[in-house]
Amino acid sequence: MVEKIILNTNATILEKINTKIKIKKFKYQYVILGRLTPDKQVEKTLEVLKLLDLSQKTIVIGDGVVRGSLSKKFNKTLFLGNIPNEDVINLLNCTKFIISSSIIEGMPYSVLEAMMCGVVPILSDIYGHRDIVINGSNGLIFQSKADCIDKLFYSQIISDKEYDRMSENAIGTIQNLMNLKQKNLIKFFSSFL
Repeated sequence: MVEKIILNTNATILEKINTKIKIKKFKYQYVILGRLTPDKQVEKTLEVLKLLDLSQKTIVIGDGVVRGSLSKKFNKTLFLGNIPNEDVINLLNCTKFIISSSIIEGMPYSVLEAMMCGVVPILSDIYGHRDIVINGSNGLIFQSKADCIDKLFYSQIISDKEYDRMSENAIGTIQNLMNLKQKNLIKFFSSFL
């Protein structure tokens, strides 16, 4: 008899996450997390952050073909490269917002992982992002560079109460997704019995 089936070996266990709602000490304002490739449009995000003088409040976690050129061009931003998952979680627990300007996304695992830690997403308006974020409820969606500037400006003046509400909703979204996944897996495997 099988007691456990592991389907996602790289997953972080929700119970191990210390949500930052209780901590309220943010070391970083923004994080960009994931592959640094042209389709992720990290350069556009960093240009907007630089325009708003937010580069020093931003960290970039991940590696890819554009990392070298980006780290030279945006030298006030901290580029960490690939780091262990435990370190990613620790950094997410002291970061307020995750930003993605990606033009194509399937299941945005880095965004889901950040939301699990209560990090509020600020995301481009594409299918993979709209599948998990409701604008103004559990994150913010932008449709253009000008809209991205507006959302980042708003992120600087958002009240603690409003931020906490979106952060709690982000965590709730992930918990609901995990519960739904578990129910569907049980239903699927029960059909073989």
